[in-house]
Formats: sequence, C-alpha cells, structure tokens
Amino acid sequence: MLTKTALQSLRDKGDLQAGHKVLVNGAAGGVGTFAVQIAKALGAGKVTGVCSTGNVEMVRSIGADDVVD
Repeated sequence: MLTKTALQSLRDKGDLQAGHKVLVNGAAGGVGTFAVQIAKALGAGKVTGVCSTGNVEMVRSIGADDVVD
C-alpha cells in the first residue's frame, strides 16, 4: 500500500516527468522512502529528501541527491 501511495502521488497526481526536480518531505518515513526511490526510477533530475539528522545517510543511500535535515 505504501508503494502504491508513493507511485500515485508522483506519477498520477504530481505528473512527474524525466528531468523534474522532486522534494520529498518525510523521506525517511514509510511512504517517503518509496517516493525517493520511485522518483529516481521514473527519471527525476534531482531528488531532495527532508528528514531528521539521524536518517541523513539512510536517505542518501536510497538515492536522494541532496538531503536536508
């Protein structure tokens, strides 16, 4: 269900196209972790994840180009 929520948000509601920039608020959470990965897989030009300091490395490891804590 979390995967479906992230996919629908990015592709269907957000109309994500290759090269778009994406900001994922809550990138270390349930939907957020999928959103980061799906955005990259759909060809987003730059994905920025927002998370707490303790999760910065994890969010980078799942594909975020930039991370804001």
